[in-house]
Amino acid sequence: MPKKDVERVLALNDYSLFRAALEGFISVDEQGKVTPGGFLHNYIHGLVGGAQIDASTRPVKFKGLGTMSNIPSSPYDPVFWLHHANVDRLWAQWQENGHKGSNFYPADGQPYGYNLKDLMWPWDGGMSTPKATALGDLISLLPNFDSNDLVRPIDVLNHRELGYTYETREQETRKEFYLWNKF
Repeated sequence: MPKKDVERVLALNDYSLFRAALEGFISVDEQGKVTPGGFLHNYIHGLVGGAQIDASTRPVKFKGLGTMSNIPSSPYDPVFWLHHANVDRLWAQWQENGHKGSNFYPADGQPYGYNLKDLMWPWDGGMSTPKATALGDLISLLPNFDSNDLVRPIDVLNHRELGYTYETREQETRKEFYLWNKF
């Protein structure tokens, strides 16, 4: 992901804009102009797997050509996990930059699964309908979920409570400095 694009996304204070920009449905320039398309998260899926892009349409249409651009097969590509770990890291960084707590996240008005107390597909046990219904019967591919394992956005707002953290570039630099000067 281009550093400049990531920095612009992390500078956004509105969750609805941040989410759409991080997922790659829009790009927001330095003046705040919003451009629809396939950026950041979405762009990488097409870049790794390959995609045909029809820029003459609004929004821009993409036809996936490889495994990373296909919802049922993309988790089989090792790059998928690296890519999504980075997206999650950026979300955690946005939260650490002052966007903590449920006040920053909408209780309603978002697509189903994105409001604070909505169940999230596919971690809702297939109870909701996925947005990409043209892919066929994805529900048959889901495991059986225990009702205690159903997940809502409000359940995953604090990555530290889930048992993980991310090193910042500053922490990495301090470690490198320490190791370099140790010898």
